[in-house]
Amino acid sequence: LVIDPLAAGWDTPVSADHFRSGCAPIEALAHGDALIREGRAEAVLIRGEDLLRSRYAHDKVMRQRLMAIYGEACPIPEAYTQLAHVFMQRHHMDARQFSALAEALRENYARTARRIGIYTPPKPAASAMATGLFRLIDCANPVVDFTGALILGHAALASKSPTPIAVLGVGVARCGGDGPAHAQEIARYAHLAKAWASSCERAGIDFTTAFHEGRALLEAYTCFPVVPLGFLLASGR
Repeated sequence: LVIDPLAAGWDTPVSADHFRSGCAPIEALAHGDALIREGRAEAVLIRGEDLLRSRYAHDKVMRQRLMAIYGEACPIPEAYTQLAHVFMQRHHMDARQFSALAEALRENYARTARRIGIYTPPKPAASAMATGLFRLIDCANPVVDFTGALILGHAALASKSPTPIAVLGVGVARCGGDGPAHAQEIARYAHLAKAWASSCERAGIDFTTAFHEGRALLEAYTCFPVVPLGFLLASGR
């Protein structure tokens, strides 16, 4: 299973066994999990590579054009900002409160990084405002070279790995549409609640209770602060 690179184009047809979305790796993981559980595969390799820094080092205009999935008039940070404003309206929150929560999230990440010894103090420029709500420091650097792979298999196969990880449940859900035109629906984050409930049901674990009892840890990949805030509400954190 292949995670498509940026160069594939956001709106081009997606080939079989290829995945292209903000949660493409999770969608691939869910598909691979189903293939193995249903006996259609002994093992599944999920791989992806996107050399976003080196490939476009001499053609940054092309990279920006490919990243403008909602049109050049609405770059991704601006789309997240529009979504955040809808989210704030839903929860009767002003910009000051939202910014305070964004900073609390950042400090949470930093605290974890310090504990495991990988913390690097951000450069002062990272705190500059990129949009009315969005700071550069609020999101991971999108311009990095990445290559990676993940192998899924039955427990017997996984036992041959020195560090196997059990996949107990995978939940995936989508909204009816994507982009600024669907901000009202996205900001409800009902799809996150559905994906969370499905994952916990498949795993047979009441993760929320286990988490609050100190028996579980949670790591979530998120982007602009409105996403982890939506997830916290949707999952009952």
